[in-house]
Amino acid sequence: MTIARPARIVALSASLRGRSINGRLVDVAAGLCEGLGATVVREDYRALAGGTPDYDQDIEDAEGIPPVPAALAARLGAADGLLLAAPEFSHSMPGTLKNILDWVSRVKPAPTPNLVCFLLSASPSMVGGYRGLQALRIPLETMGVIVLPDMFALAQAKTPEDVDRLTGAAPAGARLKAGRAAFLETALAMRPIADRRR
Repeated sequence: MTIARPARIVALSASLRGRSINGRLVDVAAGLCEGLGATVVREDYRALAGGTPDYDQDIEDAEGIPPVPAALAARLGAADGLLLAAPEFSHSMPGTLKNILDWVSRVKPAPTPNLVCFLLSASPSMVGGYRGLQALRIPLETMGVIVLPDMFALAQAKTPEDVDRLTGAAPAGARLKAGRAAFLETALAMRPIADRRR
């Protein structure tokens, strides 16, 4: 069933790898959202990370928010939802992602209150990067983002082909589709409230 009012979604994989399993996972999830009529903007993470300097209060005071994170903040501010896939590094999030979030959090007025987020991760481990997602919730929720309670962690995925195989079959595929549906429904339900920040 196609959603009557298309949701506006930003899709981001916080991995710099060329053949990233998290990149493939966010592509699969984005395609599922588009299958229900959503409009999805896919972010180039290498360009985001490369164009975002380490957070420095002196830079902010002297020059303001750098153009790359400022532009991302604008796209997030115009979106209904954020699809965010992130690898787990030492039971936490990638440092490049935390740095980008730190800059976005400095934008005024704040662009992310009531932005709905569906967190995803793929990993060769048995827990699928879930511990990294738990850590990632903290800065996102501090920024006013509504992070869905159910996060999607795909275990035992070593290659992009593994992601295709695992998400193409039950039970992982069913969980991802259910998460996608809840994500889009929540994003559209929150749109009138989120519109107040625009």
